[in-house]
Amino acid sequence: MLFVKELKKVVCSVTFVLYLAVLILFYATQFSSDADSIVTEPVAGRDNYGMTETDDPAVIISAAIEGLSREVELNSYVAYPVGFYKEVTLTDAKQAKMKDILAQLKERYQKGELSYEAFLEYMRQADKLIGGGSYYSDRFLISRFGTVSASYEDARREYEAFVSEDKITGAYARLFCDYLGIVLGIMPVFVAAALVERDRKAQMEQLVFSRKISSAALVVNRFLALIVSMAVPVLLLSIAATIQVFGIYEGMSLDPAAIIGMAGIWLMPNILIASAVGMALTEIYSPLLAVFAQSVWWIFSISTGKLTGAIHKFTLVLRHNNLLKRQIFVRQTGDFLFNRCFYIVAALILVAVTVWIYEKKRKGGFGGNAGFKKDFSRKLKISV
Repeated sequence: MLFVKELKKVVCSVTFVLYLAVLILFYATQFSSDADSIVTEPVAGRDNYGMTETDDPAVIISAAIEGLSREVELNSYVAYPVGFYKEVTLTDAKQAKMKDILAQLKERYQKGELSYEAFLEYMRQADKLIGGGSYYSDRFLISRFGTVSASYEDARREYEAFVSEDKITGAYARLFCDYLGIVLGIMPVFVAAALVERDRKAQMEQLVFSRKISSAALVVNRFLALIVSMAVPVLLLSIAATIQVFGIYEGMSLDPAAIIGMAGIWLMPNILIASAVGMALTEIYSPLLAVFAQSVWWIFSISTGKLTGAIHKFTLVLRHNNLLKRQIFVRQTGDFLFNRCFYIVAALILVAVTVWIYEKKRKGGFGGNAGFKKDFSRKLKISV
């Protein structure tokens, strides 16, 4: 069977061994070590119960005005416009506009006539002046300015949600996916690109071109082999994580399917999209282009500086590095589901593109592989 042959090529490759090593290492050093920290029931009377997020407009408005005042005074604004940390200094004209925004905010706030909707509009104006991705954007506003000291009641609610709603393993499922999602946002591209390039170097294209194997059959079976080979270790690790958590919380009511189920929903799209990018860009040009493009995308995704609640419609690597804070994840459920579905569809489209390119090259289009690369390079230079 074609699928079995492709599967053997994947699992016997050096890049797959490297993939396994990185995956297991990340599981052992990150998730497994964190999982040993037991979440205990809060005790009344303590001085500190950590921090919590609130969507209370009074808290957010007060903290945001204070934060903006400090940055206006220094003319230094923190932003993450493309995922990387950046300090922005405004021109005199823009700084004057920012001071005007701050003055209007303070005046209306002190007079008690500042609605939350008006406040949000001012924040968007400020964010636009900074260039986007600032603390005043919709993306960061609550997490930056809605953080307050947690009370015993807050801690109690968090713990009860952890036990009764997450069934404990639900919380560990998010942590498991948070850590492994980092690896799966980048490593599959190496495995996929190496597989395609290996066949090209071995001149397998000429052999395949001469046989009655459809382009769709070859590409789809290759893609399935990549997905299955890389998904099985994730499944086994999710089972190991479930066993570990059951051992820690022995005697409590846990959901045995939570980690395995969440791994399928959260992590499979990462494997799909990274593998599809590896196949498509290697077929179009080279494995170096595939690895470079995926690496840049991956770096942008993980460099937002936000470890919990970094779940948006087009985020590649989703983050929720916390056993608690369930309400943040629930609030982002819509974006989470859209995101995962989007990347599944995007991966399938890339596979279809790969089939089309392979078929065109098979029929002599683009002058074969070398001709296609030459044509692609010429178009790239012209566009640049």
